[in-house]
Amino acid sequence: KTVNVMQLGAKLVLDIAEETHVLERALENTKSVQYKQHLNIRGCEIEKRVKDCHPDILQLSCHCTGDSFVVCSDQAKGYDSVSGGEFVRMFTRIKFSPKMIVLSCCNAEKIARELLKKTAVMAVIYASGELKDAESILFVDQLYKGVFGGETIKDAWEAARSVARDFQLTARDENSRNFRFYAY
Repeated sequence: KTVNVMQLGAKLVLDIAEETHVLERALENTKSVQYKQHLNIRGCEIEKRVKDCHPDILQLSCHCTGDSFVVCSDQAKGYDSVSGGEFVRMFTRIKFSPKMIVLSCCNAEKIARELLKKTAVMAVIYASGELKDAESILFVDQLYKGVFGGETIKDAWEAARSVARDFQLTARDENSRNFRFYAY
């Protein structure tokens, strides 16, 4: 089975180019992965992109205020954001949830908990505090190498967390934490 990985992001504070590079590098030796990237898209475009891709893993790389994500910071398009509540409602409207969502952005705990409570997502990895680019980049690199190297989500998260302590994992139950993505 092919694992669909989708990255949404905005270059605001985060060095999105470097995080994207390490994500691509972590996936490059994995044969059964389809990777799609959408950077600096409008908030209203997210639902359509998720519907079209049906990602098993959704990586959101952007700035979070705790209540909303800044998803576009392009000079031509301007700034745009989507509220955490709207992001959660989107998954109930489209009746689809990725198996894992990675919120690579500051202060995303409130939104992560709502995702787990109100959608069918199995696991959400998020930052509970402020992130530094270098920590986020190292974390993403370690996480995806582990996830696609055959480790469980929990084991990959624990190994990646050694470089970025602010990342938390919340999951439906122990089975969710021990879920593996089989793509070799």
